[in-house]
Amino acid sequence: MQEAVPQIQPSVSLTRATSISTAMNPKEKELDDRFRQYFDKLNRGRVQNLALHVPEKKYKEFLERMSTTRIEGASYILSSNHVWRPIILKWLEENYYVGNWTVSVQLIRDILKNTHVEFTENREEILKVPIKDFLVVYQKSLKRDLKVKSSFIIKS
Repeated sequence: MQEAVPQIQPSVSLTRATSISTAMNPKEKELDDRFRQYFDKLNRGRVQNLALHVPEKKYKEFLERMSTTRIEGASYILSSNHVWRPIILKWLEENYYVGNWTVSVQLIRDILKNTHVEFTENREEILKVPIKDFLVVYQKSLKRDLKVKSSFIIKS
């Protein structure tokens, strides 16, 4: 016999659904715990939006800091910081994973090139420097400023 899996209303946000418990007795608490485990298992390894996991005000402050932080090798990118950084930040926000995940510097470079971001040179080693440094700074800031527990591996 297969048990029915509780369904969550689409109007309930992810953070609200995982933080509110309305269990009134031990049986309901057990069902609630089972639901949470199922929900976590279902969403682990899935792409989500980072903005759903952090307070809006803190996230805006984080984005502002990321747009002004000093990045090693940024001079290799001819386009303005106000052009290329938001492209990377938007991709990272939209491709956030709850668990551990991998971010490819090559993929980010290709995304920047496809959006017509200009570089000083075409040598791979040089183009990877600012992107990799930006990802390292982003990862450290994510943990320090937003207290996000998931992390990613930077793959060249």
